[in-house]
Amino acid sequence: MPLMKKIILVFIAALLFANQLTAQHCPFDGGHIVVIKLTDAHGNIITTADSTLFLTETPNPLADSCTYAKGQLNRPFDRPEKNLVKKYEGSWEYRAALYLEECTFKEPGHLVVVLNMAQRSCMIERNNQFTYLERHFEIHQKTKSGTKLLATVPMDKIYPLCTANGNWSRIVAIELIMED
Repeated sequence: MPLMKKIILVFIAALLFANQLTAQHCPFDGGHIVVIKLTDAHGNIITTADSTLFLTETPNPLADSCTYAKGQLNRPFDRPEKNLVKKYEGSWEYRAALYLEECTFKEPGHLVVVLNMAQRSCMIERNNQFTYLERHFEIHQKTKSGTKLLATVPMDKIYPLCTANGNWSRIVAIELIMED
């Protein structure tokens, strides 16, 4: 095979390989998001929700064995600017603000929780090997008389943030009708 053909084939192979590498890396690798939208019984957006809503892990007998995120998880919902954009500094913050612009969940009435990889999956370490067990979640509201279950979070409503999975505009909120 002539030298020029070999060079061209190596160049094309390098381009294809480089394209695969860039598709696998982004500042959001391992990050997941749960989005809720709050309305009243008449369909009006609720924008004054305080920090009484939580993403709570369902009972998990192995929660204390989870590496990097031990115990039952209980994370507060808050505005996307706080819980998503300001979650980490640097490239995360810059890109999260940029990608949030195309999302409906940037609008009032939406709250989010962002989970890192260890919070999304219980990582149990044995002999330097990890077993990943999916965590399951519910949405709870803290009230004066205790906590109230509002919804169970379907697995398909826990969205990976890495843009290799698609634009953030694909993320759909779980709609919750709040009682007066």
